[in-house]
Amino acid sequence: MFLIGLLAELVARRGDDQVLLPLSLGLAPLVAGIGLLSGRRWAWPLAMYVGAAGVAFGIYTMTQPGDITLPGAALVTFIFVVIPGAVVLFVLLMPRSLRWFRGAGTHR
Repeated sequence: MFLIGLLAELVARRGDDQVLLPLSLGLAPLVAGIGLLSGRRWAWPLAMYVGAAGVAFGIYTMTQPGDITLPGAALVTFIFVVIPGAVVLFVLLMPRSLRWFRGAGTHR
C-alpha cells in the first residue's frame, strides 16, 4: 500500500523535491524495524527518534483545535500514534535493551 502511494506521488509530482520528506518519514520506521530485527546497533537511535517523533506529533495534533466533522480524531490519534510511539520508547529504554545497545550484554 505504501509503494502504491509512493508511486502515485512520484507520478503526480514527477520527482519534485516535496516527495523526499514524506518518503523519508515513511521509510524511517521501516528501516529502524528491519535494522532492529537484524540486530544492528545503528537502528536503536533511529528507532528512538521514530518513537519520540510519534509521541510528539501525536500530542501536537491532539492539542490542535478540532473539527466538527472529525469528533473522534483526537482519540484515533492517541490510539494509532501516541500509544505505539510510547510503547517503542518503553521497550527501547528497558535495561535489557540498553545493555544490548551499549554492548555490555546479549539477549538470551
